[in-house]
Amino acid sequence: MKQLESFEIPRTVIFGPGALSKTPQVVASLKATKILIVTGRSATLQHANAVADLLSEYSAEVLKYDEVDYDRSGFELVLGIGGGRPIDVAKVYSYLHKKPLIVIPTSASHDGIASPYVSYTLTQKMARHGKIVASPLAIIADTSVILSAPSRLLKAGTGDLLGKIIAVRDWQLAHRLKGEPYSEYAAHLSLTSYKIVTANSARIKNLRT
Repeated sequence: MKQLESFEIPRTVIFGPGALSKTPQVVASLKATKILIVTGRSATLQHANAVADLLSEYSAEVLKYDEVDYDRSGFELVLGIGGGRPIDVAKVYSYLHKKPLIVIPTSASHDGIASPYVSYTLTQKMARHGKIVASPLAIIADTSVILSAPSRLLKAGTGDLLGKIIAVRDWQLAHRLKGEPYSEYAAHLSLTSYKIVTANSARIKNLRT
């Protein structure tokens, strides 16, 4: 008999050019008034400030990921805007304070956008809190913002998606030889991403020279 599986997936996903402008609508649905925006530096900080301007009717505070005080409470909603580190720190804060999380990626290089987990390094740093698990309630992916990121980040993200086919085959092998738990649904999602990239490889190659 197939074993029981459990998934937590975002209930709202908005993507495409101009998706950032929909942030106030998503925030309004969560009934929060005090918002923590975790971001990075330079370009990601600019995007975070733009989001803060969109949320001017709320009490929104923008902090760089290395400025976040995990012991500080009072925020009702967390937004992670940027790449890996800002989003991971936002997940940690969301987990520690049990507050809803919205993820707004600014590049294609971070493949944990919908994942509830954080990097191994941050996991080790926060080990005293146990396993960090914070699933985003919403993902807002503005493709015009993502395409404005440096070309190397787009290539890195594409490489991650191409690597999914190897990861799934390794997983299938571990399941067959070692009895590792295997989810056909999760594997299908990963392979779908791989197929979309390969089907559009020529277009992706020509996005940047």
